[in-house]
Amino acid sequence: MPVVGLEKLYAAKIIKDDNTGVTFDTPIYLEGIKELSIKPKITTDDFYAENKLWLSESTLANVDVEADITDLNTANEVFLLGHKLAIEGGIIYSDDDKAPDVALLYKANKGNGKARYGILYKGTFSISDEQYKGKEGKSNFRAKKLKATFAPLHFNGRWKYKVDEEEGMTDEKFFKEVIIPTEKVETTEKAILDK
Repeated sequence: MPVVGLEKLYAAKIIKDDNTGVTFDTPIYLEGIKELSIKPKITTDDFYAENKLWLSESTLANVDVEADITDLNTANEVFLLGHKLAIEGGIIYSDDDKAPDVALLYKANKGNGKARYGILYKGTFSISDEQYKGKEGKSNFRAKKLKATFAPLHFNGRWKYKVDEEEGMTDEKFFKEVIIPTEKVETTEKAILDK
């Protein structure tokens, strides 16, 4: 079923990601998502022998992500981009700001009225361009464009998870915590019986 809309966006800070496991903080709601673009970059290396393509190997290099959002409140901008809050109010931008690694959780709407949920597991947002323009007789709405680079987790190599409402997923379950799904493996005995 085709996707016809985008409804919610959450981000969760990665507390730990190493060969012993992965831990995420509680997801935080990022209000006003308009558009989400996910562009995996695949590198392909070809090996030739006997004057023909012998072997081709593809590898996920990284995943470029862009999110158009109505705006970020002060706390969410500080959280996503690693800036600092000012005692007087507002945000302090410094050359040594370090954005944290986060997971991105989203909910899209499908043509059948059901939801599709997705997680991008590990990415870092970077500062992006800002543009302001006068009204010129009409309002010029400007969404905030956020750019990030995502990669697989160190712990298990996963970079994305997708699940639909028809499979039993709900907003309450999905946005409560970052889900690390368990791979479904069929036993050899069952696979033989199914043939």
